[in-house]
Amino acid sequence: YNQNFYTFCFILMLLWTFATTFLYYGIAFSSAITVNALANISIIIILLGKVLLLKNKVSILKIFAALICMTGLFLLTNFRLNLTNDSISNIYHFPLLGSIFTILSACFYASYVLVLKYYSKRYKHYFDMMEVFGYMGLFNLLVTPFLLIILTLMQVENFSLPSPGESINLFMNAGITCLICDQLQSYAITYFSPVVVAFGIGLIVPFLYGMDMVNLNNVHLNWWYVAGSLLMIVSFVMVVSEHAHKLFKKKSKAKLFD
Repeated sequence: YNQNFYTFCFILMLLWTFATTFLYYGIAFSSAITVNALANISIIIILLGKVLLLKNKVSILKIFAALICMTGLFLLTNFRLNLTNDSISNIYHFPLLGSIFTILSACFYASYVLVLKYYSKRYKHYFDMMEVFGYMGLFNLLVTPFLLIILTLMQVENFSLPSPGESINLFMNAGITCLICDQLQSYAITYFSPVVVAFGIGLIVPFLYGMDMVNLNNVHLNWWYVAGSLLMIVSFVMVVSEHAHKLFKKKSKAKLFD
């Protein structure tokens, strides 16, 4: 392996670490409504990144789908505001600071997606996502203790060893989010389309808001929720169908010239 490969893995690890860290601070200092709304800005950043950095063309359909997705997100946000006062459950409530953290998280996440896609296309003949993920985990293991010490000394965090129950919870959460969700997401970015992945992740929002209705024993068909959910699903179907059509055309041309 050359030095570029290790540098690439280290950069990916930093981008992913900052994205998740800022996201958690955004949730802590603001409301879940603000975080869910602003986190989907990554869709717009990825579209811009494809044009400016990856030098890819963005179709009118994708731009239209992004507008539909943002409209659906706006309707869902209004629904969530009417459902409950979300700020009550926060440890702190500094909306501006939480919004800044969330926007930073969206920027770092979009950068992670674009860097991963660029490297996987440039070195596609010997690119192994499992190996990249392994080195990212190794670098994370080496860097995280120093970050925790710095945050503790700066009194930003008061780090202490977790209890056995918390350790089990952290282990299960890491197993589900890192080994399953994050890895499948990275495979989708590498072998499919980062734009499609960004739209797909946006579908988490209507699902979470639906779970909120169940948890709050306030299950009812609200037109804000139904319309917003349908718009986000429609936007996802639009980008998937366009990408699937392009793949079908490529395969058809390949068969024609075989």
